[in-house]
Amino acid sequence: MECGDKVNKSLNLLIKANSFLDDLSSKHYDQIELESNIAKLREFRVKMEEAGFANPYKGGSNVPVNMLDADSDQLADIKKQISKIKYLNYLKKITLGRIKSSLAAHVIARSYEKNKINHLLNHLPYDGNYIDKLSKSGIHGYNTFKDMSDQIFEVGREKYVLATVKYVQDGADRTIQVKVKSEKDLTSKVKRAYGDTAEVIDTHVVKKPSIIRSGHVRTMAMVSFCSYAADKVAEQIQSEDSDNLLLLKYNHFLKSKGITTDVRLDLVEGFDELKDELVKEGLMTKAAGQYFLDRNIASVVSKRKKVLAEGTRSSALGHILFTLFKHYMTTNKATRENSNLYPTLLVNPDVDYYSMFDYLSHTEYEINNAAQILDEKFTFEKYGLKMDPLSFGAALFVVKSNKDVEWVSKHFDVDYAFLVSSVQKIKGIIDGQGRGKEFLKMVKDVGSKRD
Repeated sequence: MECGDKVNKSLNLLIKANSFLDDLSSKHYDQIELESNIAKLREFRVKMEEAGFANPYKGGSNVPVNMLDADSDQLADIKKQISKIKYLNYLKKITLGRIKSSLAAHVIARSYEKNKINHLLNHLPYDGNYIDKLSKSGIHGYNTFKDMSDQIFEVGREKYVLATVKYVQDGADRTIQVKVKSEKDLTSKVKRAYGDTAEVIDTHVVKKPSIIRSGHVRTMAMVSFCSYAADKVAEQIQSEDSDNLLLLKYNHFLKSKGITTDVRLDLVEGFDELKDELVKEGLMTKAAGQYFLDRNIASVVSKRKKVLAEGTRSSALGHILFTLFKHYMTTNKATRENSNLYPTLLVNPDVDYYSMFDYLSHTEYEINNAAQILDEKFTFEKYGLKMDPLSFGAALFVVKSNKDVEWVSKHFDVDYAFLVSSVQKIKGIIDGQGRGKEFLKMVKDVGSKRD
């Protein structure tokens, strides 16, 4: 069991950290405040990790008393101490997690400002409480978050077997690790590759990382897109029904009580006092002990829920995929290594990850063959084409996609006239004209070798 001194230090650190987090605003900060917060959060993270907050259960909850010899009072006291220690350990773990989430949100905000993605700044959970931010987006926001996590950020995360192989070469024992898809016929495969002396001495299954490796960073990024999409779609829907006075009155009532708008309160158990108020307002009726929402309101709310769910999902998934796609298309390796869009975002994802971008064809962006276009872009990138990364990526996208110069100029933030000129250069390279002929040959050679 932790000694009193250590417990007091841990409690003091927990109180300070949680107080700091609770005081953080839900709105984005200016540059000076942002950097100040980042420094403070990093300081908290270091202190907590040094104090063992990352693995608070290590060593168990041992108490310096032999429980077999303890009387009933001592036993009760020991159980109380153990219970307190377990709760303290729980607080350590979740507080450190919240610090890391808050830090991730602040660092992402810095990147959003730099990359002019300012519309997402107020949708980051700066206090690290992403569950609270998601809950304000409603069930559609949560479901979108789950779909994004399961269907988008699991793409490319194939499992493989990492085998440790021992073999003899030139009379000396050597050990090597090899990646294989499965353990099926592994021994025979190893012997074919490394000779009859080869033997597999260890294997374990490994899962490739998500395209954003850090769970905290990935979560904060997803929440910002889900929250923004939920608010955006809700505003669009509400503007369409701005003349429905009964609905406006009902939603105003819900908001005044701290309840999410467009909730069918008549279908929710409890809240009888609020329901009675709605009856007095003429927005509900009551019969045989049951409450019924006005038919007009109920019809519109039910329709809205479906539109809101589908709209939030499509908007958020399309938005985050296009943001990542645009980043990869318009930056070079050096930029991504030194100033990536997200901390731990893969600098050069392999082809297993590309397929996630094909979903863009089902979103408002309607981009066809996004994975193939990105693959070609990375192939060109390997040979360091001497063009500005932004103009190169945007121009290549014009040439290879189903979008015209005007669309790309707007969505990639590239000057129209400059983009037209860049497109001509790219076409010259692809058509094998002038110096582009030799460059294109190298690119094709790389592509054929990879295939």
